[in-house]
Amino acid sequence: MADAQALENPYQAPGVLGSCPHFDEREIFLLQPAGKAPQPPCTASQTDYFSIRSEQLSEGAFFNDQQVNEHARVAMIGTDLATTLFWPTNNLVGQSIRINGQTFTIIGVLKSKGGSAVGSSDNQVIIPITTARDRVIQRAGDEVDTIYIQATSAATASQASTQVFQYHGVCATM
Repeated sequence: MADAQALENPYQAPGVLGSCPHFDEREIFLLQPAGKAPQPPCTASQTDYFSIRSEQLSEGAFFNDQQVNEHARVAMIGTDLATTLFWPTNNLVGQSIRINGQTFTIIGVLKSKGGSAVGSSDNQVIIPITTARDRVIQRAGDEVDTIYIQATSAATASQASTQVFQYHGVCATM
């Protein structure tokens, strides 16, 4: 988490517009509304995740900083997951899903994007990183799997990648 904050320092990484730490869990999540039990990937992240990953909503709202700070049990779901869990798939905001035995309220459904090199948000659930760490996964410390980086522009993407390597000793792909 500290690395993500340091990347937003304009003196250390002037080519970086924003960063967002997150982690994925692919094996322990089990959603169980209406007796259905798919095991979709779960992403735990902060509010910047949605803008950095260019996510859009088909319904509802993204979770906000207050919900992250309060470790709220709120969830965003992808369109494929919405279709698997509910029919019809409209008016899902306010519906409940269970993740590892805990009830979460759906506050938004993401527009379909299809897959990419880093996976697809169409079949996943996204919850606040604080909620995942403290209530669901119970991961200690500030360890994350990935830090998404957004360059200030396409022209500075290479510069931002170099700055990430210089200051943090890790390779960045954009």
